[in-house]
Amino acid sequence: MTISQKSLLIFLLFLITSVSCLSQSFEEATWQQKDSMIATLYQGGAINVIGGLIGEAYKAEKEAEQPDKEALAAFSLWQGIRYFTEQNIIEAEPFFEEALTHFSELPNADPTRHRDALLNMADLQVQKGEVSKSIEMLDGALKMMEQDVSAHPGIYLATLLQAVDVSIQAGENDKALVFSRKALSHAQENYGNQSDEYLQALQSVGKTYLAQGETKRASNLILQAYELAKNYLPTDHPNRIYYGNNAVTVLRRLGRYNSAEKTYKEMLQFFEENASFKNDNLYPALLDDIGLFYEEQGDLANAYDYYDRANVLFALRLERNDPTYIKSQINVGNALRKQNKFTEAESYYLDALQNIRSVYNENSWSEAILRDNLADIYFETEQYQKSLEQREIFRSIAELVWGPNHEEFALALFNVGKTHAKLGNKGEAREYQETANTKIRQLYGDFNSRAYDVSKSLAELYQEEDPGLALTYYNQAVEFILKYCRTILPLYPRADRAVIMQDFDQLLARFSAFILSQQDQSETAVLSLQNAFLNYKQAIQMPDLAALATEFVVPKTELRKQYGQWQTIRQQIIDAQALTIAQRKERELDIDLLSTQIYNIQEKMLPAFSSEICRSLTQFKSMNEIKISLDAEDIVIDFNEILFYDAENNSYSNNGTYLAFVTASRLGQTKMVRLQLNKNVRGTSQLENQSSYVSQIWQPLSSLLPDKGRIIFSPDGFMHKISFYMLPSPNGKMLVDQYDILIVPNLKSIPSGNTSTSLSNALLMGATDYYENNTDSSALQPSYLLKINPGEIATMEVRSSQQFTQTINSPLEINTLSTQLEKKKKSVEMLIGKDVSKNNLHQMLQAKSYQLVHLTTPAFILNNLDSTRTVLPSTQSNHTGLAMAGAHSSWTNDTLSTDVVDDGLLTASEIQSLALSQTDLIVCPAIAGNLSADGEGLSILKHAFLQAGAKNIIITLWPISEKDRLSFLQLFYKNLLKLSDIEQAFRRTQLKLKKKYDVRYWAGYQLIS
Repeated sequence: MTISQKSLLIFLLFLITSVSCLSQSFEEATWQQKDSMIATLYQGGAINVIGGLIGEAYKAEKEAEQPDKEALAAFSLWQGIRYFTEQNIIEAEPFFEEALTHFSELPNADPTRHRDALLNMADLQVQKGEVSKSIEMLDGALKMMEQDVSAHPGIYLATLLQAVDVSIQAGENDKALVFSRKALSHAQENYGNQSDEYLQALQSVGKTYLAQGETKRASNLILQAYELAKNYLPTDHPNRIYYGNNAVTVLRRLGRYNSAEKTYKEMLQFFEENASFKNDNLYPALLDDIGLFYEEQGDLANAYDYYDRANVLFALRLERNDPTYIKSQINVGNALRKQNKFTEAESYYLDALQNIRSVYNENSWSEAILRDNLADIYFETEQYQKSLEQREIFRSIAELVWGPNHEEFALALFNVGKTHAKLGNKGEAREYQETANTKIRQLYGDFNSRAYDVSKSLAELYQEEDPGLALTYYNQAVEFILKYCRTILPLYPRADRAVIMQDFDQLLARFSAFILSQQDQSETAVLSLQNAFLNYKQAIQMPDLAALATEFVVPKTELRKQYGQWQTIRQQIIDAQALTIAQRKERELDIDLLSTQIYNIQEKMLPAFSSEICRSLTQFKSMNEIKISLDAEDIVIDFNEILFYDAENNSYSNNGTYLAFVTASRLGQTKMVRLQLNKNVRGTSQLENQSSYVSQIWQPLSSLLPDKGRIIFSPDGFMHKISFYMLPSPNGKMLVDQYDILIVPNLKSIPSGNTSTSLSNALLMGATDYYENNTDSSALQPSYLLKINPGEIATMEVRSSQQFTQTINSPLEINTLSTQLEKKKKSVEMLIGKDVSKNNLHQMLQAKSYQLVHLTTPAFILNNLDSTRTVLPSTQSNHTGLAMAGAHSSWTNDTLSTDVVDDGLLTASEIQSLALSQTDLIVCPAIAGNLSADGEGLSILKHAFLQAGAKNIIITLWPISEKDRLSFLQLFYKNLLKLSDIEQAFRRTQLKLKKKYDVRYWAGYQLIS
């Protein structure tokens, strides 16, 4: 007899007063009645009661002479649900497997139960980390529901959305896209495109595109969902906060921090208008998130304000031992500590510590983390004894919880050793850190940031007592930097690279100070340091693909797919570097193999990655290997900007300190010289202050040089602004008279052979119209061209200081040079005025290869002003470039209108995407319109052209009038057509003009090969 749910509930509530009575009634029931009783009790929350009933029902059916397979399937499922509810995954899994086996053998069984078994097993596999198996289960459940979607439309949609999340987690982005599109279609058909269900599905499509690396496409959908939620959901609908949180996530990822901040304020306004929701913990959780947002922006005052507001509300609503409240206390403490308000931070940490100990057992890992934070405060405030006490407790907890062979215990040993060193206990410091060094290298291998930290600390410990051992540890640290700069650092956006490289800067500053402090420079130490710089100073110049790809204009499908693959491998490499050897083996992550894979993808994505200069940067080449490739009389001068290290105060400053590595011949020993440039040099041009340039830069080096040969300069930082040709030679003349001079972007890319060119064709562009351009929007092809709001590059105040004028809009130069080349039967294409657009340049280079590209258009080079945030860190790769047609109109507006197709600002990032692999020479004779620009800006611009594939580039170091430019350029092109060698033609031009003119007319041109 069938009993209704209502009758059954009354019946059960009556019987539940007597467990024995219930048990007796349960035994006498049919399996269907037992199933209904269990379901009703489960829905009523009587978990403790049903556990025994489920076990009893399962056992009875299992031991029956002729068990009913459908009943056995049902009770197997209940057994699994019972254990899964108790978080007992190990016990639950076999019962779910049994249920699925039985259901698969019962073609006429209830499909709803079979679906529930699949869904429960899917959830279990996610908790186990077996996401691929979970997708299989979800796919099976969806196919069953698709036979009659109308029966359970809500469950079907929820399962699709779950399948999207699990597929993304598994890296199965193609499957995720299928599921999300089904969800969107289903939601639109069943709920309409103004419903919450539709918006959830729209978000899922956006999340899928985000996982594929299609950041712009994803952000459009996710931001659209938020806007629709504001327009169509009731003003008091709580999911408006959900969509707002997702919108903030993509805005922050895009670096649109102003928009993210605006969205946060809109979410706060929602709570103001719906005060009842303020009582929900969603409100203080939002305050906590906003605090984290400001903390990441470096706005610690605002971060503290929001963290503190959240903490006050959590304190009123939660128990003192609630983990959320404790986390909030720690957030406040962290914000205070970062503001150097150590006393206030200490009180929050101590309070959180007290609360944690009342929640967890003594010696919990949570307690250890807090004690580590306290130890950091005491360390920073030079309370080293108190710091040591906290570090020792942290060490004992790590040993107790994980044992002496765990990475956290090794790290604890290292920190205890560091604190002993501050207390002057050098013996204990060395003992702890040596042990930590051994354990960390056994766990992680040599290529790990923890091993690097220990090496640099031990190097400092041994500097005075055992210089030989100190050198060993410095070399270990340098080996890490070498590999990190080749494999990991180029995967980060340039803004993030700068943060990482700050630590490397300090290590290299200490290492150089250590070498210079020795009476005799160790050749091994000098070469080790120079090898580090060979890789280190170039890593920051690698194309910023992590940031660049988010700004592609209408990228092709293949590019989107490649970027998705790149993002996946990128994350695997970054994750693998932090894992132990055992963890990498378990997950089958080989950093070298992954690096090879990502190099192959990069070469397909961006032309710059297939250029010789990029390939040279990703391959290690020591100075000894470079010397072998030199001619016998070649002289190498390698400049490197470093921090000045004050050992007495243990402080660092950026005050114009450089190292010059001078190798006087192929067989000669490399010498290291420290150069100190004062403000008198750094604040003036070489034309105005040649004597100071000579005394501070050249005289310390000139005595190390032989009387003849070729000097190969590799500049860095400020040195990019120097005209080496006009420096005095030892015989009283100029360097250009006595030596052949070659300037290279880095020593690893010294050109092999000569710089010859057949020069059969050329592209000349100039006389630019900075107010308008002739870009046809219909001709704009999907490409790597970017469209960036100038307000995201720099403030209006900064941009106003560098305006583009019509000072070089005369077509005389371009017409004259074009005629000169055409007379020699060279194929010449010329663009002037409004046609000098970045889109036209890109299209022409895509359609045809030019051996010579001549661009008479000025550069915009904004100094690195990150400390004052007038140049935004997120756009460092874009605050240098060429001003082309329409640039002035864009430059004077913070935001570009939607109808702007070509903004006229050819950034360094875009230059890297130009097709220049067949171009022998780029000539930019009007770059230096801004003498105040720093050398790093010039460096970025030069590297961009070379990374795009150009073999050589000629730039100018100071402004030169059109008439004087023509004198140089006409003679240079005449010599080039005659000699067919760029370097020889350039030198011959310099020497001839030097006889007639002052240095300002000929020495401002620089050839980089």
